[in-house]
Amino acid sequence: MDPIFQFLQHQTLPADPAEARHVHYRSTRYLIINGTLYERGFSLLYLRCLTREEGNYVLQEIHKGIYGNHSGAQSLAHKAIVTNNSSRQFDKAKFKQFCSNLKIHLCFASLIHPKSNGQVKAVNKIIKKTLKTKLDKAKVCWPERLLAVLWSYRTTIRTSTGETPFPFTFGIEAIVPVEIAQPFSRTSAYDADTNDDQLALNLDLVDELRYQANMHNFAYKQHVDRIFRTCAIG
Repeated sequence: MDPIFQFLQHQTLPADPAEARHVHYRSTRYLIINGTLYERGFSLLYLRCLTREEGNYVLQEIHKGIYGNHSGAQSLAHKAIVTNNSSRQFDKAKFKQFCSNLKIHLCFASLIHPKSNGQVKAVNKIIKKTLKTKLDKAKVCWPERLLAVLWSYRTTIRTSTGETPFPFTFGIEAIVPVEIAQPFSRTSAYDADTNDDQLALNLDLVDELRYQANMHNFAYKQHVDRIFRTCAIG
């Protein structure tokens, strides 16, 4: 977080142009209060950014300190969110062993939404095909059906990512309208306060979901490549 702090405090950017753009882009979510760096969050108004030493202390207190035997230890653990700026210090064996000893499930968060070439054209092709299927001969009615088609597209699981596009923005799956008209287990246990807290926490952790989808997409491409090479050789 040092480059972001230096930019907000002294308006200085890294020498590398790409890294400078990255720091300038990310800095919009951060602010400095009384010399301390904070990130604008969703579960809380401000999330304090900690140094490595401060982060180690917080994790030790949560898992081994007086909070370790707390009846709400799981909810307390949610208060500590570990994110990485751009370096690889969290991807080393020593840090992984540290997390393993404390029974911490280590996840890495991506900084941007996964992108690929031709993505927009592919999406438009799917939307057009779905519209044609629903409209049949009544082609002039497409504006009335467009919202329904877009909703179905955003809530359909993609093979390449293993997720629907909806949670990449909101951090949680959409509820199907029938679950509201006819309550199911997911909606019958609804509590407004708990739901709002969980929605905010999911937004704070949405980068982790994007990273997992990116890894799933990478594995899917490797699988397709192996099939293609096998067919080509055969």
